[in-house]
Amino acid sequence: MTCGIIGYGINIPKRRIKAENVVAVWKNTDIDMLMSVFQVNERTVLNSDEDITTLAVEAARCCLKNCGVSGDDVHAVFLGTASNPDLSRATSTVVMSALTSNNNYYAADIQSAEKSGTAALIAGHAMIQSDTTRNALVIASDTKNRHIAPGDLRESYSGAGAAGVFLGTEHIIAEIDDTFSYHSNFPDEVRPEDERYIRALMPLTRDRLEHGYVKHSTGAMNGLLNKVKKTMENYDYFVAYQPYPAAPLSLAKVMSVDRKKILPSLYADLTGDIGCASALVGLSKVLDIASPGEKIMLCSYGTGAGADAVSLTVTDEILTYRRNKVSMTSLIEDQKIYVDYSEAVKYEFKYVRPDQSLNTFL
Repeated sequence: MTCGIIGYGINIPKRRIKAENVVAVWKNTDIDMLMSVFQVNERTVLNSDEDITTLAVEAARCCLKNCGVSGDDVHAVFLGTASNPDLSRATSTVVMSALTSNNNYYAADIQSAEKSGTAALIAGHAMIQSDTTRNALVIASDTKNRHIAPGDLRESYSGAGAAGVFLGTEHIIAEIDDTFSYHSNFPDEVRPEDERYIRALMPLTRDRLEHGYVKHSTGAMNGLLNKVKKTMENYDYFVAYQPYPAAPLSLAKVMSVDRKKILPSLYADLTGDIGCASALVGLSKVLDIASPGEKIMLCSYGTGAGADAVSLTVTDEILTYRRNKVSMTSLIEDQKIYVDYSEAVKYEFKYVRPDQSLNTFL
């Protein structure tokens, strides 16, 4: 059975803060190093009433609208996140309650660090391939900025965002050829139960990038290439998880991929690290410009959780699909609202977050 992407959509917070404004407060790194080595200019800032649920709902609405599907027609939903607000309640059902009054669907939250989005994509694809469901709405939503402690270097480049992908067997714009995953118990980052902030288990050095991000991502991609009997030369685009723009560029160099194949997917210099939504937002940007017959290699790494690789082939349906959809690049770059550090701290409740909110600010 042929299964693939029918539509996609994203939701990126409009508020942004310049990386230099965060560094100016804490003076915990050299701003020139941050901008030249990490290549981060700014990151997204959550509004006081934004969280993974609101971001996910809007990304899902954008996705369903673009492919002309109603929430009533969704048979399964998988929500990937690394920053779920509730430990025991499924956010996927909360999102669906905003999309439809229908109660007859399968729902599950998937938490596998920053590769939760591709993990959800693979789960949805498997259910359709096994004929367990006719279609699946896959959502990736994260708010890493709200879970990075004040003064942490990552505060300058950790953002938030969401992406939605609708999978099915008809009107496919990008067929999923095959998938492969590579895992090991690598001590990267962790957020213990009852703790708000994400701990770095290793120094933020190149060793962490090479033995975590690069090793696991190359393992997943090489495994997939062997499985489908292809090389990276056979792929027209390369999309990877973007904790910051320099990371996927380093990965492309290791995999001997021409820079021009990965540049169309890059955007993290404007949003920062948006967690598990990162790879799917990059994929959405590429699908905006890809031509029928072109192949895409998608790879997402999760800190301490391994990596997933997905091979896709764009179909002729992409031409019809594009006629009535919004540009993903415009959703990332347009109508930005810049805030200073004090506003970012207030909106993201960095210092005060009562157990029971009285309103959106207190």
